[in-house]
Amino acid sequence: MSNNSKKGFIKGTAVGAALGALAGALGGLLFAPKSGKETRADIAKGAKKAETTVVTKAKSASRTAQDISKDAKRRSKKVAKGASKVAKDAQKEAKELGKSVKSKLKK
Repeated sequence: MSNNSKKGFIKGTAVGAALGALAGALGGLLFAPKSGKETRADIAKGAKKAETTVVTKAKSASRTAQDISKDAKRRSKKVAKGASKVAKDAQKEAKELGKSVKSKLKK
């Protein structure tokens, strides 16, 4: 899964969780009429459940972001190491070529 699709998945999951919690709360209000006190208690319970869900999803998203960051760091180090090797090899070849040209010019 690419980084962009992971980000989209995480964002979609968080938005879906929030919308689901809201829809559930509204459905409960519309289809189960209760006293004001009971309704407020239900709303508080639903809000707490939604908060828990959002916190859980946020922690999961944070872990995923950290994993992606670590992977990107690891990959960039690998690329930098490879680029350094290529540069050193090119420098070595350039020196050898320079020596070869000098020796041919002296002849």
